[in-house]
Amino acid sequence: MNTEYEIRIIEVDVDKVVRRLEELGAEKVGVYDFRRYTYDIIQEKVDTWQGLGQMVKRQR
Repeated sequence: MNTEYEIRIIEVDVDKVVRRLEELGAEKVGVYDFRRYTYDIIQEKVDTWQGLGQMVKRQR
């Protein structure tokens, strides 16, 4: 499996960065629009799955 690197670049000269990446041998594979959705769980139900693999268990 290939390693995937994710970065965030703020306030840069995009053309300059693209040229430099190409000089280093980077290959453009596509343009993607990623979005993040964040949810708050308001009500906990005991002994049930609450999403993202979290099980809420009763405190004894």
